[in-house]
Amino acid sequence: MISHFQTVYSDDLRDWRFLDEEESQMGSLRARWGFEQDFSQWDIRIDELSGSIQQRWKNQPHDWEIRLLDHFLTATPVWAGQFDVWRIAFKDKIYNLRIEPESDGIQCLMTQGEEEVFIIYNSYFFDYRDWSIEYLQDVEDQILVVTGFFLAGLYGSKFPLK
Repeated sequence: MISHFQTVYSDDLRDWRFLDEEESQMGSLRARWGFEQDFSQWDIRIDELSGSIQQRWKNQPHDWEIRLLDHFLTATPVWAGQFDVWRIAFKDKIYNLRIEPESDGIQCLMTQGEEEVFIIYNSYFFDYRDWSIEYLQDVEDQILVVTGFFLAGLYGSKFPLK
């Protein structure tokens, strides 16, 4: 299971790695294009699985589709122009991710209905390059975790996309 998400290089939010509990690298998330402001497509690698994250529509740059192996989900902001609450559709279920500043950093809570699924938080005080997860129930598909980390890293940080 993925337990951490951190940047590969200190000040580059375009290249991330997924780590397990022993801090061994499990995979990566990289912006596909090298252009400074093109964050429209990302490549995912988890163990032997590969996938992508990309914008669904050119005129709606904050609507995402995430594919990993044969799994597919979408992530859209609940309110246009506001990026602190996300609606995630996966396998005929709706999840919500709420990104909130706390006194010791950013906390992102994934819920499905009234059930809390997991919490993503800064591993170090407001360090936007390093995130950890606390599982509150079993997560059947890692694509939900990847999506949570992606949205936390992209919209919970000082990323240049707003």
